[in-house]
Amino acid sequence: MDVRAIQRIPLQLSQNSIVASIQVDLSDELLRLFREDLLNLLQASEAEGIILDFSGVEIIDAEDWAAIRGTMTMANLMGTRSIVAGLRPGVVSALVELEVDVEDIDAALNLDEALKLMAAFRVKSEEIGEVDSRDGEMAQGEQG
Repeated sequence: MDVRAIQRIPLQLSQNSIVASIQVDLSDELLRLFREDLLNLLQASEAEGIILDFSGVEIIDAEDWAAIRGTMTMANLMGTRSIVAGLRPGVVSALVELEVDVEDIDAALNLDEALKLMAAFRVKSEEIGEVDSRDGEMAQGEQG
């Protein structure tokens, strides 16, 4: 199969996050290429988050969802947070009825809300880092 002829999911950087605009029917090959493209861009860009925009997707089956979850887990292991955005009501209903794993999914109604949520996570992470670094400074000061 000629990989160049296969459709790809577009990826772009926005506000230090990779935004994947998923607007096509999913297939095993498309999801495999998506995973490779996403993880390679993540490593090259050092983005802090990933937003998966599903606003153009009408159907996701359990197998496709498992592949997407796997990609999100891989991205998490590389140090990023993932947010799912734009799931249509029918897709949400189907995922719940199929009893797929939707635990611990950060989700937003649309891309704009996902970008706001990612920014809020970034602020919270920075605040935690500031507290941790101050605790380290106090511990060092107490020793000396």
